Amino acid sequence: MAKNRHSQSELLWKNHRKGWILTLTLLLAATFLVGENANYLKLSLLTIPEHAPFDGTVYPIQEVPNWLTLNKDNDEVTYPELTPDQLVSAPTYDPAILAIPNENLTWGNPKDDATRQMKLTYAVPYAGSYRSNGIEGDGSHPAVDIRVPGGTPVYAIANGVVDRVTHSSSGFGNLIVIKHTNVPSLENSSIKETIYSGYAHLETILVTEGEVITKNQIIGSVGETGTATTHHLHFQIDNDQAPWHLYWPFTSTESNNVGGFFEAINQGVGRENVTAYTLSPLKYVQTYLNYQGSLLPETTPATNVNPNFVPTSETDQTTTNNQEISTSDLETTEPKVYIAPFSNIEVEYQTLMTQKSEQILKISLLDENNKIVTNPSYNAPIKITVSNPEIIQITQKELPSYRFVSGPTEIDAESNLKEGSSEITITFLGKEFARFSIQVSTNTEGSNKLVAGGKNENEVLPVFTDLKKDNPYYQAITTLQKQKVVQGYPDGTFQANKAVSRVEALKVILAISGDTIISGTEINFKDTKNDQWYSDYLATAQMLGIVQGYPDGTFKPDQEVNRVEFIKMLTKALKIDVDPVVIDNPYLDINRLEWYAPYAQFVKETNISPWNTNLAPSTAMSRGEVAEMLYRILVLEEKNATVYTSDLTI
Repeated sequence: MAKNRHSQSELLWKNHRKGWILTLTLLLAATFLVGENANYLKLSLLTIPEHAPFDGTVYPIQEVPNWLTLNKDNDEVTYPELTPDQLVSAPTYDPAILAIPNENLTWGNPKDDATRQMKLTYAVPYAGSYRSNGIEGDGSHPAVDIRVPGGTPVYAIANGVVDRVTHSSSGFGNLIVIKHTNVPSLENSSIKETIYSGYAHLETILVTEGEVITKNQIIGSVGETGTATTHHLHFQIDNDQAPWHLYWPFTSTESNNVGGFFEAINQGVGRENVTAYTLSPLKYVQTYLNYQGSLLPETTPATNVNPNFVPTSETDQTTTNNQEISTSDLETTEPKVYIAPFSNIEVEYQTLMTQKSEQILKISLLDENNKIVTNPSYNAPIKITVSNPEIIQITQKELPSYRFVSGPTEIDAESNLKEGSSEITITFLGKEFARFSIQVSTNTEGSNKLVAGGKNENEVLPVFTDLKKDNPYYQAITTLQKQKVVQGYPDGTFQANKAVSRVEALKVILAISGDTIISGTEINFKDTKNDQWYSDYLATAQMLGIVQGYPDGTFKPDQEVNRVEFIKMLTKALKIDVDPVVIDNPYLDINRLEWYAPYAQFVKETNISPWNTNLAPSTAMSRGEVAEMLYRILVLEEKNATVYTSDLTI
């Protein structure tokens, strides 16, 4: 159900009074120079109105929840629902403090609590990454993402003129760009320049193109429009040299070359463009918060300036928007998986091992014809992860291309004294190619040599010994098993009634969402570890805004996921627009005013849940219930239906 999301960018030329010959010359030159960075030019023939002289700045977001006491995330409450005692002033943006690791913070320490409040508010720093580490310069995100509830007022940071207004369901979503002329530069207040402030993913827009804006004017409210998985404000400042506004630092080709959009941000693709064409937005705001002077205009406005210009009709506005053609506004590009020089990875292994023993895993790269690949060419390593290192350890966790120069390669797997099962997963650039389990026991009778991954067309899927045909979830479990969305335990059981943990829920949800699993990204919850089997799944989900953790800095990975938590994760991962308006109680035990009522209403109306009269929101999800909901979602998608019925199957 994930939809491709694309947006619009525009190229605005700053000099409009040089005459038609010069205008056409510039237009042709710009078309040649911009190339793949933009697919269109928008030529404004209107003289920009003059705004009041610069008299300082204000924060674009001035009040935020006290995240440490709210006990709700920004999608569980709206700004109008908050009481004054639940709000605090926006914290100072300090890159040095944002970069402090969460594990270095002590709970109950006032200084550390203030740091935690700042880190929870400024989710992505300027020129940062999606690694949730708070480090400026760690990536190439050209803005600061400010995490606040929907409906939070957004303020113009300084006097200016609205340069662009876009209403869109994709990309930057509802967007405002304001032009600020004759303002002090970030580094030297005596130097005057032009900057453009941008406010993206808005819920409402209260201004129009050409409107003269005053500092501290409310221009809209925070939303999650466009490509946004949570309510936040994307706040960006472009300089006058940026070829279009809002600027984006890399092209789709450049992102695909490194594996996709998220990989490009995390690897810092186009970081030099971020430095060249954008400013640290909150650093600029904070530099001139208490500005006392006034900067007079350098030039007298042209005689045809209309300081009260607004579009004269809907037709004028529509004509302007119709000139825009979508360009490489890459915050809106769905990640694309890097095309590997192989189609499959095959592993030969023994299913059982005795304690303190060794076995050799034979790993082969296969092409589309299931033939062994030799001398492959790739830069990022193939990664091997072990879910339980206390049971199984491997000698090699990364396989560079030279290991396969002559064909298959081998690595050693060693068992420890502890009995049990450990899962081994092989991935390349976030895509899973093989997954299998090895059991360590004192008794290896019945051990088989199996093959994981590859294209084994004659593979016989295991039958769960505890799953009978009269089980209400039989159809769902067996179907998802065939699609390799769910799997059983090493003893051959499925255990449909067993409760599912929060990280287990994330894993199966991401299996059907189609999102690329990002490898190697750190997670910073104080109760999680980066060497655990779930780390890549959790990091990906956090990056996509599917989960955010608890206000106390924990995620509680092993805690049982309850029904409303699971539904919220599922709808966010699949980018399902849930209607926030709830007229009647969706279930007998759900009040329509509860934060989770819209999610309950969605599952009731679509019939994707096995519950009819009561939802029991705090009840833990079982493995069978998870399978049933995922199955019904897949049925609706394949059958292009809106309501699940038992006569629909796949």
